[in-house]
Amino acid sequence: MLEESSFANRKADYFWLLFLSAIMLLMLAPLVNLPFLSSSLAFVPIYVWSRRHSSTPISLFGLFTITAPYLPVALVAFSLVLNGTWKAAAGDLLGCAVGHVGWFMRDVWTREMVGGKTIFSEAPVRLKRLFGEL
Repeated sequence: MLEESSFANRKADYFWLLFLSAIMLLMLAPLVNLPFLSSSLAFVPIYVWSRRHSSTPISLFGLFTITAPYLPVALVAFSLVLNGTWKAAAGDLLGCAVGHVGWFMRDVWTREMVGGKTIFSEAPVRLKRLFGEL
C-alpha cells in the first residue's frame, strides 16, 4: 500500500528510501550481531506506511483492532512472543529504528525544519532520470 499511496509514480524516491535504509542497516547490524537483515529491511516500509496513515484501523488476526502507528509495535511484540527472546526481535526493532529515521527525514524534516528537502528526503536528480521520472 505504501508504493501505491505515498510513492505512486515516484519509483526513484521509493528506491532511494530502501537504498538508504539498507545502508543504515548494514552499518548498524554489527552492533546487534545480526547475520540476516531481510526482516529488518521489511520493517522499514511498514513503519513508514504506519506513520503516514495514522488513522487507519488494522485488525490483527480478527481479534484486536489497533490504529496503524501501533502496527510495528504489535508485530515486534508478536515476534517476541513467538520466539521468546529479545534477540529474535532485535532485527525487527532495528528495522523500526531505521524506518523512523527514514520517516523523520522525509516527512517531518521537510515539513517542519527550515532546511527543506535534503539528499536524505528525496532521490537525486540523476537517479530520477535513470528511473525515467524527469
